[in-house]
Amino acid sequence: MLRVVCGQAERSDEFARDVPLSELEKKFCKLFNVEGDPNDYGFQVEGGEFSKKCITEEDWNDKSFHLGGVQFLTLRVRPSVLVEQNKKVLIDPNAEPETLKKVVFNLRHIISNDVATAEEFIDKHGMEDMMSVIHRTKGVTEGYALAVLRCSLGFVSGLRFLTETHGLVYKLYDLISSQSLQVQKQSLELVFALCKAHDDGFRLVHRAAKNAAKEAGEVPYEHLLTLLQSGDFDVQLNSLTLINIMMYKAPSEHKLRKFVARLEQLGIKKILVEIQRVEHVDFQRQLAAFQENSNVAIPKSYYEVELYRQKNEELSALYHDLEEKNNYLEQQQPLVRLLRSELLRYRNMIRMAIENGVPVSFTAPSDRLDAIDANAIVDGKVNLQLMVELTPYAQERVDVIQRERDALQTEIVALQHKLNALTRQLEVETDTAARRIHVEMQLRSKLEDEIVSLKAQIETLASRPTITQVAP
Repeated sequence: MLRVVCGQAERSDEFARDVPLSELEKKFCKLFNVEGDPNDYGFQVEGGEFSKKCITEEDWNDKSFHLGGVQFLTLRVRPSVLVEQNKKVLIDPNAEPETLKKVVFNLRHIISNDVATAEEFIDKHGMEDMMSVIHRTKGVTEGYALAVLRCSLGFVSGLRFLTETHGLVYKLYDLISSQSLQVQKQSLELVFALCKAHDDGFRLVHRAAKNAAKEAGEVPYEHLLTLLQSGDFDVQLNSLTLINIMMYKAPSEHKLRKFVARLEQLGIKKILVEIQRVEHVDFQRQLAAFQENSNVAIPKSYYEVELYRQKNEELSALYHDLEEKNNYLEQQQPLVRLLRSELLRYRNMIRMAIENGVPVSFTAPSDRLDAIDANAIVDGKVNLQLMVELTPYAQERVDVIQRERDALQTEIVALQHKLNALTRQLEVETDTAARRIHVEMQLRSKLEDEIVSLKAQIETLASRPTITQVAP
């Protein structure tokens, strides 16, 4: 036994498959005292593999169609009949305004909750009819019609119909030029939903924008930036959201840079400076996304403050690295002094060897001569073993330290340039909040003091005699 529901009433039946479907439909229409033509009614499956499907004669005669797992059947007006009844009112230019408003309102509810009717509505070009209703009505009816379009775009078939029907995207984009703020807001939502959902959304919206601008005698996206400074929060938010989605969906870096350049020519940076005071979290999120995707920093924005903070952190990290290198060099100073002393002794040793008539090869390495240490002279000849052991190591260490000192000096100069650049940027922001200025000035002062201290250490290191190996 299988239950059949019609409104609040309920009946049960065996549903023998050898009985024609049309006879079963007429039978239950009679049992439920349904008014109207029984041919306009059919069964819809609830539950199971074919849930929400309206059963047709083809389904009923198909052996692969089964009612296993079905919870119950609903006797309802066929989707095709329901759509045709409503389309008659939608396409009638002389329809009563109240009747038309009621039909559009009901369609909004039906398409939101009835998948079968929604698909039938889209298939029968209902979206095109609804666009006509939008263009010839005003007020509440216009808003209801936009809501129907928004619900239809929630279906894959609806998105495909909108993009494949000639001129329909152009008509949708034209709606943002409406004088009604409500229509502007909803049409912007539909446009950025289309752009986001469709793989070729950027091209579709861009072509529609160029077409609308040509008809209005404007530059593409000029009206969009007008909406961005309209003063209505929802319109401004949706306009900025559309711009961000367009940047996100740009098919190439070249297209993105060209799109951003066009917006900059129209003055978007100035507009965003004026409206960035909007504190709403959604707007600030979209504003940050625009700056990140376009690489355009808005003066005095939270994004710019974050950039400065990151730069300060990078400079601080660089300073700490240089400080560690400097400490390492300071730790090597005793060795440098030792090596310098050894080299001076090498020179004295060679001089004394020559004065004593000791043969010394000028191609051989030299070693130390310590007049106090008697072991420096063996059998009247200079002991070269110590010199052989120390000379390569000494020269290598001297070269390494010299290179590190030069590299440190170069990094200090680069750090000074970066600090100067940051200082110039911070000076421009003189009208920023007092607390942020105080923090930034403290950080800058700290960096300058540390750089001066580091440069003083480098100058001290540079003032020491340069170590060179004296040829014998």
